[in-house]
Amino acid sequence: MKDLYLVTMKSTDGSTFAINDINEISRYFKNIYIIPLLKDVIFKKKPVYRDNVKILRNIPIVFNLFEFTHIFKKFFQLVFVIVFSKDKNLDKIKQLVLLPKCLLISYYINITQPDNVHLFWGHFPSLVILGLKKNISSKISMFMGAYDLRKKLLISKLAAQRSDFLFTHVKENIDIIKNLTLKEKKIDCIYRGVNFNEFEKVYISNKKQFSFCTIGLLEKHKRIDQVINVFYEIKKKYINSKLIIIGTGSLEKKLKQKVNQLKLNESVIFTGWISREEVADIFLKTQFYLHFSNVEALSNSIKEAMYTKCYCLSSETFGIKELIKDKKTGFIIDPDNIQQILNTIEFCLELDKRHLNELLINAQSHIINNFDLQKNIKLFCEKIM
Repeated sequence: MKDLYLVTMKSTDGSTFAINDINEISRYFKNIYIIPLLKDVIFKKKPVYRDNVKILRNIPIVFNLFEFTHIFKKFFQLVFVIVFSKDKNLDKIKQLVLLPKCLLISYYINITQPDNVHLFWGHFPSLVILGLKKNISSKISMFMGAYDLRKKLLISKLAAQRSDFLFTHVKENIDIIKNLTLKEKKIDCIYRGVNFNEFEKVYISNKKQFSFCTIGLLEKHKRIDQVINVFYEIKKKYINSKLIIIGTGSLEKKLKQKVNQLKLNESVIFTGWISREEVADIFLKTQFYLHFSNVEALSNSIKEAMYTKCYCLSSETFGIKELIKDKKTGFIIDPDNIQQILNTIEFCLELDKRHLNELLINAQSHIINNFDLQKNIKLFCEKIM
């Protein structure tokens, strides 16, 4: 059995897709060590990872003059690379701030030389890869997602060229990555999957009519404020409607004030951070899932909602057509077009009267066939080991 080091930005227990992925990956390794660049955000005291997953918040260091000299040289080389890159000034500052911590991690990896090193994100953690020795025995792999490709940092390009394996989770990303890195580099698309074990029963009969939910960090890009605006109009037409908002974030207070101003207190529930079991229970009872984020690619929450036979209404984010086939497995809508959303809801309510609802069956089948966490993680591990 092998050891795997996962370099990430934060080891937060709020990122449920990351927890599911890491716990499943841990089945294939003796030990997994999560090495975060930034301080963790902890929402609950109970451990969320399997026993063989450990978080290295403090890097144990054994002084080695040879390795220290290598890292010392790398520091000045990378400062030069960052300062004279075409990256935005704010991104340059962030890289320079993170550089000491990243090179400390590189120093530790150079000494311990684990079997595998994987970048869970491809932007700022790229500095860790660039600090490694060229003759290191560890296999290096790297994930590049939408955020990495929007930023297009020079360090991401250099780290991708250095990596043995490159992964992404949206097929549309592949050509972009090839243009950013080396065109001859092989890039594998492995979809992030759903942990079906969390949803033991998936019956349409569990659904509560006129029930809506959304899930995610309560931050600007998630557009939860627009979800509330739309629900306000939904409530006018369907007076028994209820909305559950799952998640926490910096805008929680403002969003609650908005709900109060619109006099929706009796119809909107903020759950805060809740367990995966509670999330599963809500999905199984919810009729409509609203996803108005303007940046995410193939959100896991949409996959879970489709699997549990919710009607999914999603904004047109990058790669969404790989997940939702409009009017066949869900609906791609404009979050600002309230009339379109109301028409879509009415259409779904008519579908709900049918004995056999092909749209919901097709949605669930699409998730089962393409977004199975266990199958996709097994494929990932077989490639890097």
